[in-house]
Amino acid sequence: RKGSAVVQLERVKIVWGEEVEIHDLPRPLRVHELHQTLKARYEHEHMSVFHSVPVGWKLAIKAVSARHLPKIDRAGLCDAFCRASILDEAYRFKGYCTTAEKTTSKVAPKSLSPDWNDNLTLLVNGGVTPPPQGQREGRPILRVEVIDWNEGNENALLGVVDLDLLAEVAAAIRADRLVKIEQELEKKAMDMQNKKSEAELLAVRANLKSIKEQRKAAKERVDAWHDLEWVEGCDPQFRVKEGGKKKVKGADAQFATVRLGIIPQMSEAQKSCYINYEDDLVRRLIDAARGGCGGAADEYLDLLRRRNIGELQIINSMGLTVLTDHALEGAGIVHPSHRQAIIECLAPQRRHFLTNPAH
Repeated sequence: RKGSAVVQLERVKIVWGEEVEIHDLPRPLRVHELHQTLKARYEHEHMSVFHSVPVGWKLAIKAVSARHLPKIDRAGLCDAFCRASILDEAYRFKGYCTTAEKTTSKVAPKSLSPDWNDNLTLLVNGGVTPPPQGQREGRPILRVEVIDWNEGNENALLGVVDLDLLAEVAAAIRADRLVKIEQELEKKAMDMQNKKSEAELLAVRANLKSIKEQRKAAKERVDAWHDLEWVEGCDPQFRVKEGGKKKVKGADAQFATVRLGIIPQMSEAQKSCYINYEDDLVRRLIDAARGGCGGAADEYLDLLRRRNIGELQIINSMGLTVLTDHALEGAGIVHPSHRQAIIECLAPQRRHFLTNPAH
């Protein structure tokens, strides 16, 4: 409620695992009215109903620095700044928010190696259903432009970095979660030093090593250097082709690069949604065990998804495996050797698939 304004809902999205249904309501409902309607229709002793009103969330992009930018002005320097945007209109949040967007960084004067260390903020529509796994079309692009500022004249576009918004957000969420898991495991290992369970201590240490590797890989993705891409509107003299891509040739004939950090700020429910859509742990687990599944891997992937087995049913917050042989059998995987092949992939020394998301 803002002043005299009352939120009324005209459409409801119902999510059953990966199935999404969207229904128009017969009349506009207030939030509490919708909740009562859903409870009356769906809630029983084995099912609880939760609801949320789609809201925007903040995406912080840290423009850290750039190197080897092209020489633009007569002095052989440039006055560069960054500008961020989401190319897909549907993902831009246009509702009420207490935070204003900040789409441009400060200008770094007369430098080919600017250090901005400036935070940009975009507002993202949290009510959009991401496209299915593996679908490349229709995925939102986060674009960061590097621009040369010219007082009194038209600014010059130096190059762009285009990132898969959903993939970058999921990777950033995973990096944050891995830090917390690593801290918990370190604390657990310290607590177990004086206990007699050597086997359990070794298991925790093995998990801790695996989590450290995953966390390092995730951090390197969300705080990374990116080559500037040449697009229409950039100066043709700085265009160079490399591996089928058009890149920007900067100072000293090196590729121009920019360092960016991605920091999503959203609710825990939204984080879980992005992880489920983008960091498909179930698919990567089955792919890792494909050789031991006798050609039935795709069937098993479908069975696990139908049973709504996801990340929380596979590895807990301590980094320990919680997926059991009994759970796999209950999901319909009847061959014991196939179940064993899947579970063996979750051993700490075999979790390399965790650090290589499908996207």
